[in-house]
Amino acid sequence: MAPARGMLDEQLGRRIIDSRLTVKNYTTLAEYNGTPLFGCYEIDGDGVVPAAELTLVENGVFKRMLNGRVPTLKAPESTGSARFMISPDNPMAIVSPGTIHVQASKGVGPEKLKKALLKAAKEADLEYAYIVRRIGGEASAVYKVNVKDGKEIRVRVNNLSAPELTKLMDLKGISSDERVMNYFPNGVPASLIYPSAIIVGDVEINRTTPKIEEEPVLKHPLQR
Repeated sequence: MAPARGMLDEQLGRRIIDSRLTVKNYTTLAEYNGTPLFGCYEIDGDGVVPAAELTLVENGVFKRMLNGRVPTLKAPESTGSARFMISPDNPMAIVSPGTIHVQASKGVGPEKLKKALLKAAKEADLEYAYIVRRIGGEASAVYKVNVKDGKEIRVRVNNLSAPELTKLMDLKGISSDERVMNYFPNGVPASLIYPSAIIVGDVEINRTTPKIEEEPVLKHPLQR
């Protein structure tokens, strides 16, 4: 069953991602496994002291959304999530997370995860599976994996983007290893703790075909 379409608050109480995933928001957590977190703060832009930990998604079910002082029908109270943008020209406060932690239950190590990938590809009667190690336009790192022997070959791709939320409903596997990333969504310092890898059943990957230019009819005088 796919998550409902529409406004975010219309999906409250419904499962929106894999049931093995729980998403929490931290505000006072200063570091994680030795990595300092940009999302650490004690009071928000509206002067509200936020809860140190807030569960947003529990076992795949959307439980709560972040909110500022402006109430909504399903978020009547502030969660202390009004954060100031790092912009001297426009120091306004917008609703933004502190540190988002995507926790996974029943996660597995790298070797078991690759075996699960190959198994899922075999069950789908595919000759190849793909491993995406980096998403970033021309800087994307995508590897084609032979289902029979597990060998990997790097391939060129274009138009590669992160999977939509609907693709995260029933994952084929989740890594037990985690990564930490500091970033600036909408110019606000925040942090993300997440599983280092997941197996998605269906993602659109368009391979790049290099253009072959025909030789000119007339050669340059210096080439004659």
